[in-house]
Amino acid sequence: MSTDGNLQDVSLDNWCHKRDAYLSTLVRAHGPAGASLSVCPGCQGLSKSLPQFRCRDCFGGVIYCQECVVKKHAENPLHRLEYWNTRFFVKCSLAALGLRVQMGHPPDSPCTAPDAGPKGFVVLHTNGIPEVAVDFCGCEGALSAGSHEIQLLRAGWYPVTHERPQTCATVVLLERFHVEALESKTTLYHEYSALKKLTDNTGNKPPDQYHEFIRMCRQWFHLILLEHGARAIAYSPSGVEGTAEGELAVLCTGCPRPGVNLPEGWEGPSSLRFLYTLFIALDACFRLKRRLVSNELRDPDLGSGWAYMVETTKYREYLRGVTNQKEMNTCSGLAALDYANTKFSRGYSTTGC
Repeated sequence: MSTDGNLQDVSLDNWCHKRDAYLSTLVRAHGPAGASLSVCPGCQGLSKSLPQFRCRDCFGGVIYCQECVVKKHAENPLHRLEYWNTRFFVKCSLAALGLRVQMGHPPDSPCTAPDAGPKGFVVLHTNGIPEVAVDFCGCEGALSAGSHEIQLLRAGWYPVTHERPQTCATVVLLERFHVEALESKTTLYHEYSALKKLTDNTGNKPPDQYHEFIRMCRQWFHLILLEHGARAIAYSPSGVEGTAEGELAVLCTGCPRPGVNLPEGWEGPSSLRFLYTLFIALDACFRLKRRLVSNELRDPDLGSGWAYMVETTKYREYLRGVTNQKEMNTCSGLAALDYANTKFSRGYSTTGC
C-alpha cells in the first residue's frame, strides 16, 4: 500500500475484484451455510430435538440442538442466539431455552437449594441487553457465597441496587465504556442507545434501563477512584469512610515538586528559577456555575472533598460570607462587566467575562 496520497491504493483496487466472493459469503451466513439440520454435531443425534440453534458470538456458527446449545453456554450466558424456523433465523434467548445462571457456584457445581432471582432479570453487556434467568445460592454454602449483590459482583455483574437486584451491567461493559468515554468522548446516552440497537434494531425498544445505567456507571467510576487511591480495607483498615480530603486527587506529573521531579540545587541561581515555577489556573470567570445540581438529595456527592472539589459543607459556609464583586471598568466599550453578576437571559448559566 502506498503512503503517497496521490497514488492509487493497490490493495483496495485488488479487493474490488473480490467483492462478489465476499458478498456471497456474507449472504450465505444468513442461512444454515451448509450445516446439517438433521444431526446435531454436539450429541451426534442422541437428542430428540433437531439442530436449529446457533450462537452469534461463538466461533464457527455451528448449529446445535436445544440441549447442546444450552449446555455449551453455561459459562457464556449472555451470548446471542438465533433459531432457524425453516426459512430464516430469528432471535431467541438462552433464558427462553431453559438456561439458568447459577450464582455462588462454579458452572460445573450445581447448587442443591437454588434461590430463584426475580423474573425479567436483565444484564447490560457489550452485545446488548439480554434477559437472563438467575438463581442465587441458597444451600449450606450461601454464607461464604455472600449476599445476592455480592454473588453478582463476584460473577462480574455489577448490580444497580443491593436490595433484590434485577438489573446489572457487566464489568466488561463498564470498563469498555470508561475507555470509550475518555478516548472517543462517547456519552453515556449514546452508549446506551447503541446497546438498545444491538438488542433490537427493528424499533421494538427493550425495557428502559437508561437511568439504571447512569447510576451503575457513576458508582463504578467512584469505586475505581477509591481503588486507585488504595482505600479498600485490604490496604487501609479505615476503609472508604477513612478517606481524607484531597486524598484521591491524582497529582500532575508535570508540575514541579521538590524531592520528586526537581533536580538537586533547583533553588540555586534566581535567573533559572522560572523553570520550576508552579502555575495554578483558577475558574475566575464563571466560578463553577456549572457545578450546580438539581437537588443534593436526588444527586448526592459520593465523596465530597475527596478529590478535586472542596467539601460541600465548607463550600456552602464560605459562600455565605461572599458578596457580589464590583469590578472597576476603565473601558467604555466593555459592557460585559455591567452584567457580570446578573442573569438577564433565560437559559444562561452565567454571563459576563
